[in-house]
Amino acid sequence: MALLWPDRALLSVALCFLVGAAVSQAFLPHCLSETLKAIIDGQAAGTLGVSTFSGPLSNLFLAAIAGAFFSSLRGACFIIIGARASVRLRQQLLESLLRQEVGFFDTTKTGEITSRLTQDCQRVADQVSFNVNFFSRTVVELVATLCFMLSYSVELTMISFLTVPVVAYISKRVGQYMQKLSEATQQKLADANAVAEEALSSIATVRTFGGENYEKKRFEENLQKFYALESRRAKVYVGYLFVIMMLPHLSNCLVLFQIGRLCVQGLSAPVLLAFVFYLQTLNGCFNSLADIYTNIMQALGSASRVFELVHRRPLKPRQVPVALIPPARHEIRGHLELKNIYFSYPAHPERPVLQNLSFEVPSGKALALVGPSGGGKSTCVALIQRLYEPNGGGEVRLDQRDVMEYGKNYTELVSAVSQEPLLFGCSIRDNILYGLPDNHPARSDELSPDVVQAACLANAHHFIQQMTDGYDTCVGERGVQLSGGQKQRIAIARALVRKPQVLLLDEATSALDAESELQVQIAINNLVAHHDMTVVIVAHRLSTVKQADKICVIANGMVVEEGSHDELLEADGHYRRLVEHQLR
Repeated sequence: MALLWPDRALLSVALCFLVGAAVSQAFLPHCLSETLKAIIDGQAAGTLGVSTFSGPLSNLFLAAIAGAFFSSLRGACFIIIGARASVRLRQQLLESLLRQEVGFFDTTKTGEITSRLTQDCQRVADQVSFNVNFFSRTVVELVATLCFMLSYSVELTMISFLTVPVVAYISKRVGQYMQKLSEATQQKLADANAVAEEALSSIATVRTFGGENYEKKRFEENLQKFYALESRRAKVYVGYLFVIMMLPHLSNCLVLFQIGRLCVQGLSAPVLLAFVFYLQTLNGCFNSLADIYTNIMQALGSASRVFELVHRRPLKPRQVPVALIPPARHEIRGHLELKNIYFSYPAHPERPVLQNLSFEVPSGKALALVGPSGGGKSTCVALIQRLYEPNGGGEVRLDQRDVMEYGKNYTELVSAVSQEPLLFGCSIRDNILYGLPDNHPARSDELSPDVVQAACLANAHHFIQQMTDGYDTCVGERGVQLSGGQKQRIAIARALVRKPQVLLLDEATSALDAESELQVQIAINNLVAHHDMTVVIVAHRLSTVKQADKICVIANGMVVEEGSHDELLEADGHYRRLVEHQLR
């Protein structure tokens, strides 16, 4: 009900229509009985005419109209309520997912999350609106039917309830089993979706290495597990439905036997007919309640997984004592320091990536991180970005403050360009401005000079102008309409438009040709020379590394050497061997 609480006003209106529809439906057998009674009595008295039964027949017609009117309005209200619940649930789930720590996504498959956002959310919302609608209608109709039945015969009504406890017990046990089965079913479906998501998002790699049959086989294996669980559910449903449908008929036989005895004692035909109609309505109500209960239990299987993510709290960051209000942006100088860092990724906590790592970058200087792959260079960049936190000790500090003391504006103070840039399916301008607040100076109805300047610094302005729609050109999903070098330069422009105090370049020039890389490097060097920003560069190319003010060689999660390019060349160490290996 918490999901529907914001729509309580509309829900109250819908419940009023629901009561009207249920009472009108329950009134129909009574009106029918009164019409038949008037016809039979008139015929027995010899006074039968149209006027004899026109009154009860009119009541029957009005009850039918009222039932149709209230039912249609009730259905429309619950359609709107269901749509709002679906939107609200998806929003809550996405908001919760966006709050989660990055480590959560390291251990959770994208396909599973997608399955929760789509199928599970829709199933929960549909079942909530459907079951609230029909459960409430069935309960009201059941109560009204019982009132009419008791008015006709208490004895027959009590006999009709003989099988109710058995039906309730069976429904409860089957419902609990169906809930567990539904959870397992949804998990297997999520696993299948994860395989499809991974294959489709990496279709170029799949096609290159001929992995179509392998991915198809993996997908089919997961679907077969899903099918096996659904088959088991079908078998349970066969036995359950057989028993549930037979028990009411057994009750009907007992009631009809007693009705026969009462007819011998003089029970009138109209009363008999009305009670039989009410008996059928009662059976229909009980069958509906049993189905609704089973559906609710199955929906809970989906709901439990959705609300598990909705209510999941991200891992708490380290408690950093904030002695003073963080300085304003214009007071940030960009002095960066990593001190005694220990870190391992959440997906593999047993594998340390950084071990007592420390280095420092003065404001306005450039630091290059080099070393063998897997040594921890990109992890250092991720820690500076606050994507992760040191989980074994140590601090990441900006201007002598722990980076966790800064607020949401940290993403403007520290900007990054990764080795594999990701663009979104919108225009080039929107990609460059991505994430900036609406009141940011770079955002305007016209093309902002800040956007053009950032594109020029990234050596992207020239090729953007040559496109048909210029900065309004849509790049397609993940930037598929651009080359690797073009995507990289737009990603660099996206970082530079923020005018950050710290710029992180994680193999950012790896996809550029020699001329483009030179232009970008010259632009970055000019910014550094004017002390506009601190730059941390992760690179392997000598042309990129040797321009840095300081170079740190990282191996096995530690800084094994540091100094300038010339200083490290003079020493017979790791850096010199890396350079000689590259020159060879």
